[in-house]
Amino acid sequence: MAVIARHMVTGTLEGARQGYRVARSELGQAVPPHAVDSALGAYRDEGRRLAAAVKGGGGCTAWRAALIAPPLEALKSAPGE
Repeated sequence: MAVIARHMVTGTLEGARQGYRVARSELGQAVPPHAVDSALGAYRDEGRRLAAAVKGGGGCTAWRAALIAPPLEALKSAPGE
């Protein structure tokens, strides 16, 4: 699951970057300039968040570690044993 999550976050980041690159040309004729600026701001904010998630593992590293870690000793034996 961690690998899938990492791929999803990375793919979403690349999609946000592509959207940012073409937003002005795709939106410029359809919406007022302040709307384009707002869209670009949203792309920048989301891009920063996603880039931080990719760089830091976005929780994916913790999930992967939890999935491959050996079980805790406390969970190996039933209570009262």
